[in-house]
Amino acid sequence: MTHTWSPVDRSIGLGIALLGIAAALASIPALLAQAGQFAPWWGLLLSIPPLLLVLAAVGWFRLPAVVLRAIWIAQPAVLFLALLLSCLAWTGNGEFVPSPQSWWWDAIALSSLVLVLRIPYVLAAVIAFSAAVPLSALAFLGDIPDSVLAAGFVHCANIAVVMLVYSLRAQLVEYHRVREVTEQLRAEDERIQAASAGFEAFAREVHDEVLATFGAALLFDGEPPEELRRSASVALRSLARADGEPVTEPIELRSSDAAELIRALTAEAAPGVAVASAVTAGWVSSVAASTVGLAAAEAARNAARHAVGGSGSVLAADGTIVVTISDTGPGFDPEAIGAAHFGVRESIIRRILELDGGRVTIDSGAQGTRVVIGWNRPGE
Repeated sequence: MTHTWSPVDRSIGLGIALLGIAAALASIPALLAQAGQFAPWWGLLLSIPPLLLVLAAVGWFRLPAVVLRAIWIAQPAVLFLALLLSCLAWTGNGEFVPSPQSWWWDAIALSSLVLVLRIPYVLAAVIAFSAAVPLSALAFLGDIPDSVLAAGFVHCANIAVVMLVYSLRAQLVEYHRVREVTEQLRAEDERIQAASAGFEAFAREVHDEVLATFGAALLFDGEPPEELRRSASVALRSLARADGEPVTEPIELRSSDAAELIRALTAEAAPGVAVASAVTAGWVSSVAASTVGLAAAEAARNAARHAVGGSGSVLAADGTIVVTISDTGPGFDPEAIGAAHFGVRESIIRRILELDGGRVTIDSGAQGTRVVIGWNRPGE
């Protein structure tokens, strides 16, 4: 037997069944014309292969694979038996034995064997089918008419038909296999991208809380101030939750709750930066609120660190969030953000740009820095 029955085999088999039914219907006039030349039992035997093809076509996508295999073996086997007994069933007189129309169905029968047997066995079946009627004539008539012998050699050309079906099947099986591998690789790529995104989020978390605290600690000798103690506590909580899965399922928050969430995040990161809020009744995405809040917290932390304070505001309305953080520090060049500005590049800009509907603008100069972080519900 060949390898496991596949969707490709089902599709090719259905095509073979339909072609076989069409060939049988086209042969009905010739079979009726020969009805008096062959015994009735032979006609009944010859009707079995087309009936099996009808059964296969009707129940092709529902029948179990074992039943389909049985049909593809039984159909050519019965036809081969009919060919072997054709001269026994012949009732004509004289030396000439007309080639029965069933002989012209063997291409269909042999093609079906490609689905269930290895190709060497199928090629052997081609030779056997080509010799069936000549052997029948030799066994039951004692002689092989020239027309039958010539037709036997012609039917060896079914080797080309079988090889064509075999090649088509091999190409389709390979295409199906490549498509499955491609789907697996795509799923693996999505998994890797998700893991990479999680790592980047963790890197932002480490920078936002841990590295910033360590950097501040280097500036102090002796007893650390209360602000540094508070930052260390936040950093430790960040590390404690770093191995947990973040909540990514969005829910709708009241705009007032979203504003309070953002104010809480900025207050935790930089208590010295006062953030006012203006709220209009409505709903916003929890994912958007938390993402904007984390970016605003980094902006507030930068203001507290580099400008010794600052101010901010939160505007939350239905489907809209706008956060502004300002300070009067020395400023920097937003166009020259490099590796040294990981917090601005990753924790603010990239974090917001990866948020669907997010936007961010940074204006900075000698008079200070102003960061505006916004979000609008997509489609609005």
